[in-house]
Order: sequence, then structure tokens, then C-alpha cells
Amino acid sequence: MPEIVAKVSWGRVRKAVTAFYWVLALALVSASPAMASPRSGFEPPTPPQLSAASVYVYDATAKVPLFAKDADAQRAPASLTKIVTALVVVEHAALDETVTIQPEDIVDETQSRAELVEGDTLSVRDLLVGLLVPSGNDAALALARHVGSELAVAENADPVNRFVAEMNRLVADRGLTNTRFSNPSGIDGDQHVASARDLALLTAEAIENPTLAEIMGTASATLPSSVNPDGYLVNTTHDMVLDGSAVAGKTGTTDQAGGCLVTVTLQGENRIVAVILGADLTYADDGSFSSPARYADTRDLIAVLPERYDWVDPSAAEAVPGLPEELSAWGASLNGSGRVPVPRGRAGELGYRLVLGAPAEPGAPVGTVLFLLGSEVLTEQPVVQAGFATTATGDVMALHQLALAA
Repeated sequence: MPEIVAKVSWGRVRKAVTAFYWVLALALVSASPAMASPRSGFEPPTPPQLSAASVYVYDATAKVPLFAKDADAQRAPASLTKIVTALVVVEHAALDETVTIQPEDIVDETQSRAELVEGDTLSVRDLLVGLLVPSGNDAALALARHVGSELAVAENADPVNRFVAEMNRLVADRGLTNTRFSNPSGIDGDQHVASARDLALLTAEAIENPTLAEIMGTASATLPSSVNPDGYLVNTTHDMVLDGSAVAGKTGTTDQAGGCLVTVTLQGENRIVAVILGADLTYADDGSFSSPARYADTRDLIAVLPERYDWVDPSAAEAVPGLPEELSAWGASLNGSGRVPVPRGRAGELGYRLVLGAPAEPGAPVGTVLFLLGSEVLTEQPVVQAGFATTATGDVMALHQLALAA
């Protein structure tokens, strides 16, 4: 029998061994748990001296908390409730659906209202304007009744109660444990509470919806009416939306809740959500009240942000050394999540951990970058496949794909 001689290419052996170790490293990284929660592990500082009982300031673009004061305390949210009312509406109703105003939707002059007329017919979108711009309790009831009637599963079930149950389902699904509602408009009640942190996260979700973001940034509008040729003129109740210093917002005020305010401003291209609960009230001689303090608190918070934080570009080599090169090696890129706020003077501590899955088609998600400030997770940003891996890692990606398929 002839002798068989195997010819070995040591270059291929070295390449295979190197590839094996890259696959092992990638498998270990891929096995690392990615954070699914939008809540950063970073503990934000207490804000400057304010009148508000609870405060939460949140970079909704970078998903980083910036200031917090009793942010998880349960407090009366007043008409900030309507942000969640709007979220439930857009989840279940088309904007062009029409709603006829019923007697049970009408509220008296002691409540904030859009002054809707019984028998009139408006679109869901127009009622959302009536809900969020003048903070109309009548619009809240009409929308809750309309959507709740479609959700009700039992005959003769109260549609507004069914809608409120859906509001509570929505916040529970988001893992927000300090918020629950008993009505769609924000009337005070023992079982009607929210926290500043929860409301900031809910607002961040709301402004991701282009329709809600536009409406919450509207200073005034005229809604069409089938019974009034002049329509309904509605004006914002938010002073900073009115003067243009905020891009979106929502007000809320009751004697029990105090002054409540959600304000969305811009820091560069990053959207900053500031939530104020329980600010001081100012009473007039006739017993009416307002809350200039909630605006003073908000403006103070926004003004001090550039003194406390630097917004850095995580894709810049000097910002997070090593990250651009590692992403490039794996043929991946950050998915355009904006700049990351870092406490002033601590930019040099910014590190990262790359969590990758299997290779994918260009543009598809393949993992996450965890941005670290010391040992704390500051935030995370998604990573997408940008193209092919470099020559050094191309065989590794293929082997990793085969290993996963097996």
C-alpha cells in the first residue's frame, strides 16, 4: 500500500487557530446579557434648590437621567395624565376616525376644557389636539368613551372604565410601578398617582410619535366643527411652548397636585424631558390659583444643564477610545442615537462594552454598546450591521454564523 503523506500549511493552521479564538471571544461577548430596560444605572445628582416636591430630568435621546429629586414618589399628576390618555388612543384608534360628542362628555367651567358642543363630530386627531393643547377634560372623556367602547368585552361595560384599565395595562407593560390611574383626565383621587420618573419615560415614548410630538408643541389651533362655522379656537396652557423656548409640553394643576409640568427642550439634537410635580401654587383673591413656580423650576433646571454635563459624540475616536476601531473591525456601526451626556469633568472616564450577536444583513440590528462611567452603565445604544467585517475578522464572522446554525 502506498504511503500517504499529508501536506500541512502552517499558515492555514495559524489562521484557523486565530479564527477559533476570535469565535470563542465573540461567543463570550454574545452571551453577555444586554440591558433591555430603558432605565440607566447612572444615579443622577439632586437638582438645585427648587419648590417642586418631585423632579426628573431625562435625556430622551441618549436615555440618560440628568437630575432627580424624589423621582419615584407617588404624587397626584393632575392633567399630565393626558399624556397616557393620548398614548392609549394612538395605540387603538386611527386618527381619521370620527367621534360624536355625547352629553356625558361635557364638563362645566370649573374644569379645563376645549368647550366641545354636544352633537358635534370631530376626528380623533382633532380631539387629541383638544386633549393636549387646552388640556380639555371634555376631549379626554370623548376619546376614552370612543376607544373604550371598542375595547369593552362585556355587554353594558362602562367604556371609560375599560379605557382606564387600558391606561393601567400600558404603564404596567412598561414596567412602571409607581403610576396608576382612575380616570382619563387627571382629576384627583386616592388611586390616581404617578411618579416623576415614570412620567418622563412615558413622555419620551409619546414624543417618539410624530403626531403627538407635533400636537404637544402646538401653541394654538382652530379645530373644525360641524355645528360652529368658526370652529374651536384652542390655545396651549404651557407658557414655554407659547414663547417657543420648549418644543413640546403638558401642564397640570390642581389644589391637591400643586403645579405639575412636563417640558421638552433641545440640547443640540438631543431631546430633554423635564418633569415637575408638586410645585408651589400662587392663589388669587378670588380663590383661583396658578403655578409660576413650576416654570421657574424648569427654567432653572434647563439653564444649569450645560454647567453640569458635556454632550459627547460616542462615534468620535477621542470620546471613546477603541470603540470606532472595534465597530469597524466587526463591520458594525452605532445606530445614530445622538450624543451622550457625561457629567462635567468626567469625560475621560467614559468606557464601553460591546455586546454582539450573529452577523446580519447590512442595516439589521446585531447588538448593543453599553457606555460605562466607571462601573456604572450610563446608557446603551443599538448597533447595526454596517457592511462586511474586515479581512482579520471575516472568517471569524463566517465561522460564528456556522456555529450558531449548528
